[in-house]
Amino acid sequence: MKLSKSQLVICYLLFVICYSLSGCSFEYYFNKGISAKKPEKKIKYFGKALERWNEADGKNNKANALSNRGAVYGRLNLTDKAIKDFTEALKYNESDAELYYNRGLIYYRQKKFNIALSDFNTAIKLKPDFKEAYLARGHTYKKKGYTEKAGRDLAKAKKLTQTDAFYNQGLKYLQKKQYDEAIEYFSKSISSNPNNKESYNMRGLTYIHKGKSKKALEDFNKAIKIDPKFADAYNNRGTIYAADNKQIPDAIRDFKKALSLENKNPQTYYNLGFTYIKIKQYGDAIKYFDMAEKISSATLNPEVYYQRGIAHFNKQHYKNAITDFSKTLKITPDNANAYLFRGLSYEKLGKHKESNADLTCAIKLNPKFAE
Repeated sequence: MKLSKSQLVICYLLFVICYSLSGCSFEYYFNKGISAKKPEKKIKYFGKALERWNEADGKNNKANALSNRGAVYGRLNLTDKAIKDFTEALKYNESDAELYYNRGLIYYRQKKFNIALSDFNTAIKLKPDFKEAYLARGHTYKKKGYTEKAGRDLAKAKKLTQTDAFYNQGLKYLQKKQYDEAIEYFSKSISSNPNNKESYNMRGLTYIHKGKSKKALEDFNKAIKIDPKFADAYNNRGTIYAADNKQIPDAIRDFKKALSLENKNPQTYYNLGFTYIKIKQYGDAIKYFDMAEKISSATLNPEVYYQRGIAHFNKQHYKNAITDFSKTLKITPDNANAYLFRGLSYEKLGKHKESNADLTCAIKLNPKFAE
């Protein structure tokens, strides 16, 4: 059947719409694969994601799709397909310890113990505190009759399990704001495993809550020494540098380093924006606050709106400032400063009625503004 010209136009438009919507993108199918319940569906969606992958989606995303599909193949005992996917994924992310570990498990299942050992060795080299890899390598050594080596690895895995217990207890105390107890358990975790970067990082954060910036800085430095690609530690160290005006360049360097390693953390973009406000580079501040808003999947920290409003106010973008202060007040309706600056913004635009109402609210919430 021959289509009319109008029907052809409609078909073309539908085609264009499909490929312009996220529903046809790599990300859409990847997320469908993650949320799917049935293994067959997961394989189908990860396959579609890989078909639609392009360079703009990033190599790590392709590796993640291959890794996830490989894991499903593994659960279905389709071991050759699993190995093929893990091997292909390593071409795009050769420093991923989890990939080597997962492939090693499949080789172990196939009783290819020498190849499995090679993968577990690499996993441990990339991630020295990889408890599961020590455990798997220990069992592989057992299969090969290397009793002494097996014993060492299983003992190491047990020790790392204890480290995790101390670390998790430290997290619980930190959440309860019992900082001394948190520091005690993070320290126990470090004593159990001196290469535990996470424990150094979290103890550093706890020291910040205690007002001990020097000790916090020492811990972040140690975490970065253990893993020079530890984005969280750079971000946290940057907050210490940002508190000292003389070290603002160091703060900006650390925040940008963190973003180069992990660019999906809204807090890092916020930290950069706030730091640029401190040195009155308001255009740069707005740019980073915009990114924080763009990538945030949860309710955005109202401080992002408030600080961006301050940047717009200083740039004399009063309409944009009002929009941001209004967003701030929607989340935190008792924010006196947001009322104050929104009132001042209205005043600059000649909207005296709105300005008076906001300034009255600001004074009511914080009487010091009337002084």
